[in-house]
Amino acid sequence: MQFLRFNYLSAAANHLIPKWAKNWKHPEQIAEFRDAFKDDSPSVRKERLEACRKIGWRLSLAFHTENEYERDWLLYEARRVNASYFPQMVIETNDSQPDDKVEILSEGNPTDSLLRFVQQRLVKRMAVCPGKNCRKRFYFRDPGRHGQRYCGRRCADIARTESQYRWKESQK
Repeated sequence: MQFLRFNYLSAAANHLIPKWAKNWKHPEQIAEFRDAFKDDSPSVRKERLEACRKIGWRLSLAFHTENEYERDWLLYEARRVNASYFPQMVIETNDSQPDDKVEILSEGNPTDSLLRFVQQRLVKRMAVCPGKNCRKRFYFRDPGRHGQRYCGRRCADIARTESQYRWKESQK
């Protein structure tokens, strides 16, 4: 069962997280969110889309940073925002102040499961494609390809062609 969950989360993370980071300003354009929030009232839908914007902004920043500690912190912040907008459980403490509450990250929430999977397993593989006019922009590096700079063959071929053209021009 754990293996099936791992495969599902891996496929979902590779598909949704880069798309979410790229379109963080307009999460309503992402079909998964449009379908998930279609039955909500306009005010609830607006609040949920705002949460998606905040989480997506943090994901975009996490893809852009090279600092692994900062990337981990940004993913934690995305999980915290998710927990505050979509709470599963809040535990009240028995301290002297009755308003103290401990915020638990939403363990049963599918979005939190996805963000936790990225934070634990894919954080070192997050990258931004330097290719001009790249369709994917944000991607996870393939585990077997060390030194992968581009999201795929298309961007790598375009960059190689441009480099060869510049080299030929400089030789004239």
